[in-house]
Amino acid sequence: ELVVGTVTEITDYGAYVSLDEYSGKKAFIYISEIKRGYVKRVRDYLREGQKVVARVINVDPDKDIIDLSLRYVTEREKQLKMKDYKDRKKAYKIVELALTGTPYESEIKRVFYLLDENFENPYIGLEEARRKGKTVLLKLGIADEIAEILMKEIMERVKPSYTSLVYQVKVESLARDGVFKIMDYLEKCKKNLEKRDIKNVEITVISPPLYRIRVLHENPKYVEQTFKKVALEMLKVAKEMNIEAEFKTER
Repeated sequence: ELVVGTVTEITDYGAYVSLDEYSGKKAFIYISEIKRGYVKRVRDYLREGQKVVARVINVDPDKDIIDLSLRYVTEREKQLKMKDYKDRKKAYKIVELALTGTPYESEIKRVFYLLDENFENPYIGLEEARRKGKTVLLKLGIADEIAEILMKEIMERVKPSYTSLVYQVKVESLARDGVFKIMDYLEKCKKNLEKRDIKNVEITVISPPLYRIRVLHENPKYVEQTFKKVALEMLKVAKEMNIEAEFKTER
């Protein structure tokens, strides 16, 4: 298990850590668990007040202390864990701000618990509510009056998370005036997309004959459906103009 903690004390043989997610429970990182290889001085790597992401390697109930390691935590794991930790804090703060000073102040922990139980991270639940509305909260068992108050805070403080789908399209023409035909083709595609009210689409040049198609929206399903419409329209126009268009995902 990965945990987030704050270094509270440095010793010659390691560092004491207060676990932020477990009400300040005490843990310890031995000098040998700070990094792979030899560590001469703990203070060369850790300092009091520093936030760390560590892996739990041993729990000793008798000593009431948890042993941690930094050696076996990858940079990617650190980033993901810290994001998860910060998102949880944000979610709790939003619920707290929404209900503090209302008749439902005593429901703060219960609402947060319901979000935490039903989503990978409570903040994901708030994002879902922002996208789909109050129904998301009601389905969790949150009372309508509380959901109404919470939605106001969500709409103000939760920024929509966008999904993007990016493809490359290779456009070629064997005609003598192929360059101009391709320019006309792209222009016609853009106009057709506008006529069909297909929005949130960018068509940009990479380097001829390669062009980039990007669809961006907060609803992942919308992104997929829109890209299918874009691809079908561009292939249809390509056939009409005797132009070759080949799509591939961008790495």
